[in-house]
Amino acid sequence: MMFAWILIAAALLPGGQQVVLTDDVYSLPAGEWRYVEFVVSQQPSAVRCDMELVSGGPSVRAELLNQRNLSFFTNRKPHESIAATPVNPKGMLLQAFGLTGNYAVALINGAGQPARVRLRLAMDFSGFGQPAVARYLSPRRRLFVILLSFAGFFAMVTFSARKLLRAIKA
Repeated sequence: MMFAWILIAAALLPGGQQVVLTDDVYSLPAGEWRYVEFVVSQQPSAVRCDMELVSGGPSVRAELLNQRNLSFFTNRKPHESIAATPVNPKGMLLQAFGLTGNYAVALINGAGQPARVRLRLAMDFSGFGQPAVARYLSPRRRLFVILLSFAGFFAMVTFSARKLLRAIKA
């Protein structure tokens, strides 16, 4: 019995199926940026990004970008980020992914002095806290399930009716 509770608790713990992509300190020259690319290849998945300033100016932020917007970002063109931290010495992003593909987390130093930033980037495949995705059977399978259910119901009613009629006659 105790073993079953341990299994249930382990299944419900968040982060049980995490893969750490990077846990390094990155040097950012004044007014520059660095990015870390990663691939989302399965669903459900989420990325957790923890950023902490080790030294330097407090004008550092992180942005989560898809592949298309990463190319805009690296060419210094207007771009859209999926999520971003505020300019802060510490920040955290937690983003669930609806699509597979290539993504990146960019560290941006907006200060006039160099900065060193610790970035921990992890993928979470547990699906904990994710909304359930509704899936439907094809119309052919739906019809099969309906017919099979009707046949089972009809068989039970017929069997019960025969037993009741025999009991009444006896």
